[in-house]
Amino acid sequence: MPALHDFTTWQPLLRLLYVTHTETLTAPGGHVAGQISPGAWSVPLPYRPPQSGRASQVSDNQEQFDAVGRIVEALKGAGVTVSPSSWRLLLLRAVSGCI
Repeated sequence: MPALHDFTTWQPLLRLLYVTHTETLTAPGGHVAGQISPGAWSVPLPYRPPQSGRASQVSDNQEQFDAVGRIVEALKGAGVTVSPSSWRLLLLRAVSGCI
């Protein structure tokens, strides 16, 4: 089970966010916001629609589900039961090579 305070737990999500929002995150004061809890998540990542004529599948956005899933498992493992709005992840500066 991934540890909540371990960077490797967050790295896949941070990489996806950085790739998607590089311009925003590298600007002075740039940030993105979202929420993750065991029951739901809302993270600013692009949605990949299903192929024409097919229902949406988890596999259409598997990388996102896997990245968020690591954090959900870490939250459960840490016994986090508080509202997600009371938790914040603040990244002050991107360091080349970390993500």
